[in-house]
Amino acid sequence: MKKLLAKIDEVVERINVHPEYSSSLRTREFNTLLAEAAKHSLSLELEEENLKKSALRKRERVALQNLDSASSHLDMYGLSLGTLAALGYLIEPDKNKTRNFRITEVQFGSFNPPHDYDQIAGRMKSLVELMEHSQAHPVLKAIEAHLEIVQVHPFVDGNGRSARLVQGYCLKKSGYTPGIIVPSDREHYIALLNIALKDRYAKTSSFEKPSDGENLFRTFVATKVLGSARRLEEDLRAQRKYVVTLVDVPDRAIVISTAQRIRSYGHHIGGQGVKVRILDIECSGRKDKVLDVTGDIGYKQVNGIVTKCALDYGFKTSVHSKSE
Repeated sequence: MKKLLAKIDEVVERINVHPEYSSSLRTREFNTLLAEAAKHSLSLELEEENLKKSALRKRERVALQNLDSASSHLDMYGLSLGTLAALGYLIEPDKNKTRNFRITEVQFGSFNPPHDYDQIAGRMKSLVELMEHSQAHPVLKAIEAHLEIVQVHPFVDGNGRSARLVQGYCLKKSGYTPGIIVPSDREHYIALLNIALKDRYAKTSSFEKPSDGENLFRTFVATKVLGSARRLEEDLRAQRKYVVTLVDVPDRAIVISTAQRIRSYGHHIGGQGVKVRILDIECSGRKDKVLDVTGDIGYKQVNGIVTKCALDYGFKTSVHSKSE
């Protein structure tokens, strides 16, 4: 587990500090991952509902809107006992009639979660305190939120979605990408979750001393976090942007040749490709050429290619990263 968490940290650190990754693009791509995670989280449960296509589409649309409202609720007010208590109502208002924890007994699978309101509220309060004060790795804390909410089942319905939503919120708050669990992983996910829950109910596993079974679940979720982090990094790499200014270029054919050399680099390394647009600008009475470069190529490589062309053809150049 330590090696897996270290790999996640390495990728996240590169994403957060890389000078060539646009912060606005990073935010947009991160939000795309969050939206995908929410959609798949819902799909994990909709598969159990035997609905016609038209009814399923309507159910999905409303449920996604509810998940978005619950997510915005956490983003705005943070994680507290009060915001946690309201999640059931926000996610599944037809089944959870109030913005509070359940006062009726529920059962899921072979498990019998706590039925006393005070016990439920106490467990959720302890969870919030753990999230605030524990010095454990953020990914492990997020997984603990996932497990504890499912184990306690604080709502009449919507507990799985609540658990995955809070896990995603905790990850996002600490700068980590979501653990996206796709529908094709549903059976494996539920099997591992049940193993971890069985050990929790038997009191043979805990946050501080997880059982082998719980570690399997932790590894599963952490692997999903690593996968989404790597995907985000790949997307950012493929959309790096640069402005290349070519000054006093004697011939437009040279501009075209320089642009083609940059494009060829993307094909040569087997990456996701590099796009180059040629722009004309008026500067101090002379016409300079600007290359708008987007793609899987680093500043060092762009600058090296352009500098070589400048030496070969006799013009001046500058390269700037569009990191914002």
